[in-house]
Amino acid sequence: MAAEAAWVIAIIALMAFIVAVIALAVTLNIFSAQQQTLELQRKQFEEQQGQARREQAAKVSFFVDVGDDRQFQLKVINASDYPILGVIAVLQPRTPNAAAVALAPNLLPTGATPYTMTWRPSVLPLSFGGLNTEHAVTFQAELWFQDSHGAYWRRNTYGELAELTDVERKQLDHLVADRHPGLN
Repeated sequence: MAAEAAWVIAIIALMAFIVAVIALAVTLNIFSAQQQTLELQRKQFEEQQGQARREQAAKVSFFVDVGDDRQFQLKVINASDYPILGVIAVLQPRTPNAAAVALAPNLLPTGATPYTMTWRPSVLPLSFGGLNTEHAVTFQAELWFQDSHGAYWRRNTYGELAELTDVERKQLDHLVADRHPGLN
């Protein structure tokens, strides 16, 4: 009888151990599934935020036009619902020592009406000028700006839009600080 009781206790202990292992496996499986779900939700949230940021930046464009005085003008259109900040035009091809040829450190308004940015004549190339000059150039620039979400963007004359790299962001901060001490 004692031997039979020992066998019963051993079988019950073995069954309890098996149930505990199964419960642990199920718990780990549930935990893993929850982690995967949270990671997927985080990625979806980041994608939605990125898409929202890109939607605003996609509605910012610029072009070079000729004014009534037959001089080149840089026109920026912010067709988004939110203002943009720190708008700078940089000559192409861009270099590590790029100069801001036009700068608007204030908020640029929204709307379909183009905002005319003022050139900085001291940094324009010698060949740059009005259409009356012998050496009128085909002007190419990139527009760098900060959107209302705090993301920094660049758009080139071909319409390509990309987020600024860390190096370009530092360069943008430097260009704004050079032109307007105390702003950054």
